[in-house]
Amino acid sequence: YSWVNGNKDYYSFNAYTDYEHTFAEKHYVKAMLGFNQELTKYNTTTATRQNLISQDLPSMSLGTGMQTVSESGYEWALRGGFFRLNYIYNNRYLFEVNGRYDGTSRFPKKDRFVFNPSASLGWVISREDFFKPLKNIISFLKLRGSYGRLGNQDVSTYAYVATMGSGKISQILEGKQPIYVSAPGLVSGNLTWEKVTTANIGMDINFFDNRLTMTGEFYIRRTKDMLTKG
Repeated sequence: YSWVNGNKDYYSFNAYTDYEHTFAEKHYVKAMLGFNQELTKYNTTTATRQNLISQDLPSMSLGTGMQTVSESGYEWALRGGFFRLNYIYNNRYLFEVNGRYDGTSRFPKKDRFVFNPSASLGWVISREDFFKPLKNIISFLKLRGSYGRLGNQDVSTYAYVATMGSGKISQILEGKQPIYVSAPGLVSGNLTWEKVTTANIGMDINFFDNRLTMTGEFYIRRTKDMLTKG
């Protein structure tokens, strides 16, 4: 008979503020600044008792055999700040910049934090005066480009810690089973965030009073410091 009791707690804190304004009818500005933090704690306890007196009444107190108790658990945390800034001039020229500074408990202290920026530019050509002769055919044309980086910390909770197993050996020495502690496995000495960068150029174009729309994209994506099995 086994009895399992588990408990999981998740704590999250998020806060942000933003600002938006249009100056002189041509300058549009929007800004955002925020902070977030997460903490997860998990714990489970397992108790086992062998040789139950009655299978119809499962209870630890109704067993006569060996009884064991085990416990396991983990916890992980994230903390980060982020921002975004948008600027548009005369509905023609668009600019955006983003950034995140994140830390995770899944990596060693010296490698826990990373800054991931991104930026994009856009030009609505169809709003320019020189484009007016083409308006009957091309009703909207926008060129854009961007470059950004994202972080990935998808590894086990204690991947950077060299852990040692323990237990009892199968042999009996002097009437007892001695306890053993096994050697730790190999861990990475520079485990840190995986970084995924993407460079992109694109075009949005509409024809015949927006009856026909097309979008084109070209991008290159690269992954550095890839997290994988050793």
